This record gives sequence, C-alpha cells and structure tokens, in this order.
Amino acid sequence: MPRLLIIDDDPGVAHIIGLIAEGQGFQVDITDEHTAFFKRLAEHQPSHIAIDLMMPELDGVEILRMLGDMKCRAEIIITSGMGKRVLDAALRAGRERGLKVRGILPKPFLPANLRALLQANGALDEASGRFRRPMPEIDRPMLLAAIAGKQLRMVFQPKVTPQMRVCGFEALMRWHHPEYGELPPAHFITVAERLGVIEELTLYALRASLDWLSRQRCDDSVSMSVNLSVKDIESVGLADAIAETCREVNLSPLRVTLELTETAAMTNPADALDVLARLRMKGFSLSIDDFGTGYSSMSQLARMPFSEIKIDRAFVGSALDSKESRTIVRAIVELAHNLELKAVAEGVENEATCSWLRDLGCDVIQGYYISRPLEADAASAWLRSPVLPTLPGAGLA
Repeated sequence: MPRLLIIDDDPGVAHIIGLIAEGQGFQVDITDEHTAFFKRLAEHQPSHIAIDLMMPELDGVEILRMLGDMKCRAEIIITSGMGKRVLDAALRAGRERGLKVRGILPKPFLPANLRALLQANGALDEASGRFRRPMPEIDRPMLLAAIAGKQLRMVFQPKVTPQMRVCGFEALMRWHHPEYGELPPAHFITVAERLGVIEELTLYALRASLDWLSRQRCDDSVSMSVNLSVKDIESVGLADAIAETCREVNLSPLRVTLELTETAAMTNPADALDVLARLRMKGFSLSIDDFGTGYSSMSQLARMPFSEIKIDRAFVGSALDSKESRTIVRAIVELAHNLELKAVAEGVENEATCSWLRDLGCDVIQGYYISRPLEADAASAWLRSPVLPTLPGAGLA
C-alpha cells in the first residue's frame, strides 16, 4: 500500500489532504514538526510526501534541500498559500536537487487537483484503480536484451507550421517489457547513460525512425527529429555513425534534426562544439531542446551551431494564464529569429495557444492539439491524410 507523509502546520488542511489520500488507497501519516517528520521518514519510507512551504521553524524549502541531500526518492507534492511564482520556484528548486517533485498544490485547493497529483507518478492504473507492481531495477543485460529482442519501439509526434502544414515528426522511444509492461523513458534513459548503453539506444532509435521516414510517400520538407543524450555528444564518431545510418536507409541528412537539451549542450562546451560542428557539416539540423530551463549564457549559445530553438513546454503550456510565461516565450521567439534560427513550440494543447503562437511568428508547433504521439502504422496513415485543426484568425494579444 502506498504511504503519504504530510507535514503541515494547519491541522485542518492536513486532515483534508489525509482524507482524500485515504480515499485513493494511501496509508496516511501527519505531523506538524520537522523533527518528527524526519523520524517518520526514516522509519516508514513513505512513497509520497506532502510539504507545506510555510512552516514555523524549518520552512519547506529547507526541508526540500535536506531531502535532496538524503537522496529521497519519494514522490513530493508542495503545498502553500503563497503566490504561484513562489510555488513554481520551490518546485524548480526541488527538481534541481534531484527530487521527484510531482507538482504544486496552491491553497485553497480542489480535491480533484490533489487526486491528480497523487496519481501522477503512474503507479495507479486509472482503468482498474489498482496499484501496479513497482518499476524494475534495470541493468545492462536487460537493456541489451530489449534492443536485441525488439522490445523497444518508436512512436512519432507530428510537427506543423502555424499554417497547419505538416513539416516533420519527433521520434520518441517506448519500451514494452514482457513482464513489467510499458516502462517510461525517464525510467531507463538515465540508467542507459550510466551503464554505457546509451549509444546503442540512440543508434537503434535513429535507425528505426529514419527507416520509417524513408518509406513514407511525402514531401522532402518533412523531417524527423531524434533526441540525443549528453553522453552521445561525447563521441567524436557520432557524426559518422549517423551519416552512415542515413546512407543505409537512403535518406538525406537534410531531413534529420538532432535534439539535445540546453544542459547537455553546455556540460562540456568544448567537446560539444566539435561534435555539433561535424554534424552540421554533414547536413544535419540541430535543435536545442527545453530552452529556457538551463543556465547557459547567451555567449555560449551563440557559439553553438544550432539551427532551431525548442521552447520548453512549461512556458508554452502556461502562456495563456501567465504574463511571465508569455513574456518568456515572446523573448525566445525573438531571440531565435535574431540569431536566424527557427523557433519551435512544444506542448501546445489548445486552439488559443496555437493561434497566439501563430500571431507571434513561431515557426513550428507540436503538442496534443495537433496530435498525440502515434505508433508507426498510425503515423503513416495520419501522414497520408492528416487530420488538422482549423485556426480562427484571432490570437492572444
């Protein structure tokens, strides 16, 4: 049974959180004092933790810091009556410390919002209401067996221009384990990096994705985006290996975009610059993913040979409700265009956001409003007859 440990100095709120959690099948433990909190944390090893930021002695941010130092693996929910910007800052601080912060719960809150956060870790099967078995500990033989046994498959999320012209797909990896079912990428990608198997996974993803695109009857302007790991760009032979894959499937490198995160690009800038320059020389496009969430300097970014900037979904998804997010998205689009790069927005989930991005001059859009990631056959069918929304003329000012 999952266990929720709550630390909150308001007994009424803590009681309500506990009742809702019990209704979701949780065993609940409540305290209003940090010494008791850490004692119960050590004794009971809760699967989930709810932390109120505004505690009288040791505040929630300090508790998050201590949990990070302890390498706590519980799912964390941050609660507070403070403003959203403070909550967002605490969420980012927790995640920067490696904590599994599932989200924020502003007070007062709706029970449905708390239920959603308690289910967000994917441990609860929404169809049956029962908890799935724990995720397995992944080792090198498991990963190699997944590659050899074709347990891994690629799905493809369409990308379009704001005028609703199909311009590409992003390839995303899925692992269907014969015993544990679907394993999320977040559960095995970092393990593959640590165990030295990430190059095999990347080349597998590239081969499967580019082979799929090469077999589609579509315009040459339709491209494929594939994610690279920070470990991938440590390999000086990466450019040659990807170019060889393109030759094998008879696909031009001009139709391939390689995505890497801002943090990955800046981990070792000197080595990254060598590898990225070689990739561009061979004709590949380069995208800096999740832009705005890292800490790289503008001077470093200007040195890197990127061809597009991908705006993080956190800013895109909150643009309608947050003036700060709109300001950031607008600034990134302008920055991209001033550097002669494309601006790509991910996480577009509704018509209003799509219209606003079009009015803003964003070059490429992807997200559930356009299409969810599709299995290979479904993506082929969608490409032959894409079902795309029709946008009205007005956008968000």
